[in-house]
Amino acid sequence: MKGLVGSFIDERRAELKLSKTDLAKRIGISRQSLHKLISGDIETTSIFTLTRLSAVLNLHPMCLMEQMIGAKGSSSYPTRGAAVPGDGTSFIGDLTYPDNSIVQTGERFTKMWRSRNTGDVPWEGRFMKCLDEGVQLVSAFEDHHLKDSNRGLIPHSRLIEVPTVAVGEYVDIQIDFIAPNYPCTAISYWKMVDAEGNVCFPKSEGLSCLVQVI
Repeated sequence: MKGLVGSFIDERRAELKLSKTDLAKRIGISRQSLHKLISGDIETTSIFTLTRLSAVLNLHPMCLMEQMIGAKGSSSYPTRGAAVPGDGTSFIGDLTYPDNSIVQTGERFTKMWRSRNTGDVPWEGRFMKCLDEGVQLVSAFEDHHLKDSNRGLIPHSRLIEVPTVAVGEYVDIQIDFIAPNYPCTAISYWKMVDAEGNVCFPKSEGLSCLVQVI
């Protein structure tokens, strides 16, 4: 019988368009072992298998652990240094274009991340703000290092609204980019801010999109 863990794995598997056979092969386990895991038989699941499963599903291992112990929505762990006491965030994983993905010059693409509200404060009136000022572009072509005012990734907006996220809930954050028109390594940084523009988690790393432009 499929439980919370199985439903969670199947949902993510469907997002990645992976069959159960493909998923089992990439993890390095048999279909029978995968079936046991999806059915809720997790007592004998090794840390190595969980780590491999997380990597294949492109998720943070903590995300799977929370599902397996039934912790979703049942506890909070605020982020140290949050602007609002009790506020908390956790990066779950890249849903599209993980670090060092390949994109074409001038290509339009959509980056998606998944995060979770791990604190005891609902997220209301929040935004993701681009913090690319001063970011250095790495290019094999020296002429592009400083002369191009639009160097690096170009987002369709530098301020993206975050929907209301209740305590314990997950949110998928989506940003459209245009890649530079020359080969390079490009990165874009983002942090959550409130309605007044104050950074919500000043000591946290935030979200980033790192691609190889060819």
